[in-house]
Amino acid sequence: MIAPPYPEMFASGTIINGFTPSSDRSTESLAEAIRQFKVDVVIVVDYEMLANQLKELLRSPKTLIIELPKSGGVQAVKYDEKTMQERYSDTFASSALTYTQIQENISLFERYQEYFRGKHYLSFSK
Repeated sequence: MIAPPYPEMFASGTIINGFTPSSDRSTESLAEAIRQFKVDVVIVVDYEMLANQLKELLRSPKTLIIELPKSGGVQAVKYDEKTMQERYSDTFASSALTYTQIQENISLFERYQEYFRGKHYLSFSK
């Protein structure tokens, strides 16, 4: 057999985003889905126990189970209620328009309303 000049052209695959099992039964269901879809590689992110259970349930040389830690950039953060309220108000209060800004926008709209109505009325009215 001759190797193709661009082997990546002949490689293909599908990513199946599985679920996190909550019981032994759902772990067995996940293992059965892996068998039925004839999955070659399973990547388990930050769940050592699941990786070990799948290795035990599958025991197939055709299926490679890889355990990966979470990325160093991902941090689980828990906020108390006060901090969440502050972040919410900071986000949305800063984007609120003042009465003066609303009036300026209305006058700007009124100023160009006739221009758009006259020039582009036919294209907007269809």
